[in-house]
Amino acid sequence: MHYHCTFKYYYEGINIIYTRALIARPSLILELPSRAMRASTRLFRVDGLVALSRATRSFPKLARGTVMSASGSDPNSVSGARRARVAVVGGGIAGLTAASHLARAGCDVVVYETGRGPGGRTSTRRGGPERPEWQWDHGAQYFSCKEPDGPFRPILEEWIAAGCVAEWTGVFGVLDATSGVFTLESSDAAGSKDGRGSSLAPMKKRFVGTPGMNAVCKSLASAKNVHVLTSRRVVGFEGGPTDTSPTAKWTVLHRSSDSSRAGDALTRDVGYAAIVAADKQLASDRSRRVYGEPPPAEGLRADTVRDGMRAAGQTPSFALMLAVRADEGDAPLFNFDGAVVEGDDVIGWIACDGGKPGRPGGGDFNVSSGYKDRPRTRCWVVQSTAAYAAERIKAKMTVPGTSPHAALLEEVAEEMTAATVAAARRARNVPAQTRSESPIIPEVVYAAAHRWGAAFPIDSAVVAEIAESSGSRPGCLEEPERRVVGCGDFCVSPKVDGAAISGAAAAAATLAFLGIGLGASL
Repeated sequence: MHYHCTFKYYYEGINIIYTRALIARPSLILELPSRAMRASTRLFRVDGLVALSRATRSFPKLARGTVMSASGSDPNSVSGARRARVAVVGGGIAGLTAASHLARAGCDVVVYETGRGPGGRTSTRRGGPERPEWQWDHGAQYFSCKEPDGPFRPILEEWIAAGCVAEWTGVFGVLDATSGVFTLESSDAAGSKDGRGSSLAPMKKRFVGTPGMNAVCKSLASAKNVHVLTSRRVVGFEGGPTDTSPTAKWTVLHRSSDSSRAGDALTRDVGYAAIVAADKQLASDRSRRVYGEPPPAEGLRADTVRDGMRAAGQTPSFALMLAVRADEGDAPLFNFDGAVVEGDDVIGWIACDGGKPGRPGGGDFNVSSGYKDRPRTRCWVVQSTAAYAAERIKAKMTVPGTSPHAALLEEVAEEMTAATVAAARRARNVPAQTRSESPIIPEVVYAAAHRWGAAFPIDSAVVAEIAESSGSRPGCLEEPERRVVGCGDFCVSPKVDGAAISGAAAAAATLAFLGIGLGASL
């Protein structure tokens, strides 16, 4: 007899569910928590899920496991309370905004995330234990609130109050890669002209997650009654409401997203009253190309959600992560904190990641941390142009986790590093912009690239038309009869604020499906 059990524990501010099949020994379910609590601290990954091998006394006590049916998870809340259970597919800003709002309204929410942690494109890459001073926001760089009275304002204020967001101040503008001239953005909120009559971009407030961009999603994931399953790929859905059975529950089918566990057993989680689809890859044909499986959204039988997701075109992007020597007296790689790059075919944005608030050592390596034999470094992030990324991916289609993919990333890192260094060299030929007399480009001690296959949606207007024609509320895609709602930046705008607005709209729609009153914060 196979059972499924669920344990809930606390790690880095995130409630995480650990589900694993147990064979013939239900008593082991009650033994594991006490065994884990007797050991020292150590985290490791089992079956693609973050698991706790040893827990310190400072960790909250592990919840007693709940015996599940052989076909899947307990249809009731993990905590044992009778409450509506909602599955959210996608652990980015949209999905976790929806999850936190639903949990606040009394739902029990499980979030399925294919990555190793929540964040989506608000991700942060770290150098690991060997280079703790290295950190890059290699996805979204920052976000703004353009409308003082818009729907994103209360969400942003809540994030700031939670301590996971801070304003990013510094020197910003536009870098002409051809001439090396850097133009500072205008201090006039409406924009202005420079001495040559050229338009200057208006100054705006920029916000970032702190101590990393993924801090926002970590904070949202830590909400009570939000449970995150990482490294899980949802492969399909079963059941759901019908005309003859309007309250029938959903079953979510998922398996490990770790490419090294290609034969991982399929898991069925039952008992969901509604589904929030916050990852448009659910409707993509990628699952056919890579896994030989139909798009998971087909199992939802929710045409509005599927068609809207498929209509949302996307553009790829590459992110380059650099660690550059920053010894005392050295000139920085660039004399700005962030710049849009014009006139270059390869790179489109450059930012000093170490200059953002809350980053390790204020950006420079802290030599007092015990690694005095290592050079001081500063981390930079460079984003490619959409055209370069599209051309590179078209020339070599690769699957993450494979040798061809690793080779592609190495080639891209070399090309983007060369373009960045060339731009820095041209900028040094403009005397008025150089704070140091040294024309020497600081040494790049580390360079790595990351591919975002679906970095930016390009057809939000088409998605909005589909939503409007179906009677969906602004910001999401609704199928009330199926109790399914789709959300993401593709429903509003290709930015963090667009994703958050869409997630909040999806939560409101789901609560309406379930007949639950909206919370004051929604």
